[in-house]
Amino acid sequence: MEKHHIIPKSEGGKDEPDNLVNLTAREHYIAHLLLARIYDDRAMWEAIVMMRTKRHNGRAFKYNSRLFEKEKIRIAQKRSENMKGRRAWNKGLCLTE
Repeated sequence: MEKHHIIPKSEGGKDEPDNLVNLTAREHYIAHLLLARIYDDRAMWEAIVMMRTKRHNGRAFKYNSRLFEKEKIRIAQKRSENMKGRRAWNKGLCLTE
């Protein structure tokens, strides 16, 4: 799950719980695509371009919503495998207000 601003920050939205929603990677991609079409401003289109285009070994790849989600899941699984047997950096830390 990924956090997404209901009212975009570029449109005055805040980082408050009532302005955030959890979306899957695919839903997040689609939400940004719709916002770019609705607001039709540079910030919205830049966000979708960043989500749509990735570089790997000097080559550019274009993602649609399904490929974007697959790649996010693959990366999360790889990170999880790399962390097996290792202690989380924040485990046991006291959090202050």
